[in-house]
Amino acid sequence: MSEDHQNKEDGDEWEPIFDIPDNLRRDGSNYVEWVWSLLDDGIDIPRSGSFADLRTATGAPLLDPDMAAHLDEQMKVAMGAAAANNHGIEDIITCCSARDFDAGPLADELSRLFFMNSEEALSRAKSIGEICDIAEDFCREAIYLKASLASDSVLPMPVRRAIAPSAADDREDRRA
Repeated sequence: MSEDHQNKEDGDEWEPIFDIPDNLRRDGSNYVEWVWSLLDDGIDIPRSGSFADLRTATGAPLLDPDMAAHLDEQMKVAMGAAAANNHGIEDIITCCSARDFDAGPLADELSRLFFMNSEEALSRAKSIGEICDIAEDFCREAIYLKASLASDSVLPMPVRRAIAPSAADDREDRRA
């Protein structure tokens, strides 16, 4: 949440956020940057539902209703572009908020998925690697997340290679 909204005096009346990131291209091609901009401004990404559903700790609407409706429309464009690249919203959010992110549970999840549906696991791993590469331009921690996953021995080698092909191969070469 932006500082001016966080630091309201007790007697001040809450005002919903009117100033929202408006950097999404018409075709949605910069959806990773757009999601990061929202998160950086303290606006959570609704996993389902609407931006109008976002609330402050006291239950007040986080966003002005018109701004929430605008973000809902932008979300449709962004998610259409993301889907065209096989990128899921959860993974975009993960890569864009990688600061202090514990990669262990994600590695465990990918490992389990690999043994249940290897094709889906490899597709998701590749997607995470791509998203982290894009997110690195504005969230450098994303590349650390990618490196952490690519070097996690819990993950089967095909999954590590899907995340970061050259990094996984380099580690195997050093072991030989």
